[in-house]
Amino acid sequence: MIWSALYPFVLPSVIGCPDPTLDLYLRQAAIEFARRTLCDCRDLDPLTANGSDTHFELDLPLQTQAIKLRSVSRNGLNLPLVDTLHGQQLVRDQSTATFAYTTDKRTLELYPLCTAGDLIGVNAALAPSQDASSLDGEVYGPYIHAIASGALAALQMMPGQSWSNPQLAMANRTLFLQSSSSTAMHFARGQSSAKLRSFKSYL
Repeated sequence: MIWSALYPFVLPSVIGCPDPTLDLYLRQAAIEFARRTLCDCRDLDPLTANGSDTHFELDLPLQTQAIKLRSVSRNGLNLPLVDTLHGQQLVRDQSTATFAYTTDKRTLELYPLCTAGDLIGVNAALAPSQDASSLDGEVYGPYIHAIASGALAALQMMPGQSWSNPQLAMANRTLFLQSSSSTAMHFARGQSSAKLRSFKSYL
């Protein structure tokens, strides 16, 4: 789903806004929505240990970024996933514990050294990357109105534009936050098949 597919939900309220600006603000709204809701959680393609490295490059889907690693496994067994500072301290202490951590959400550090051929699984919460030219329609399709409201809130707060409207910007920001909160609770409960509440958008 390319960004222009969302224009009908935004453009009537910001007539004259250039396409690149629309793309930028839609992308930022989608990223924020993903960060707030963790709506896009996936098992990444498994990584294969070579027996000599503790460092792994995550195989992220195209046009995505990882915003949170949710779990790590080795040969199907879950491993402790610790925060960065704790993991680095364990390495400095030459700990013999089994653990994994990430410093940048693009790579994974896993200790102790894996055996060659071990399969490393990672489940991650994803968001569109900063250069994404499209959205995964299956993931974000149900949230188009929320993303549009988020984009409109930022666009309408821009000063000195023909479409500037701080009052509507605040209303759209409220709707975006309400939808984000509702969606986050939905995923936190694990009710992936439940029907989400729809929110109006002041377009």
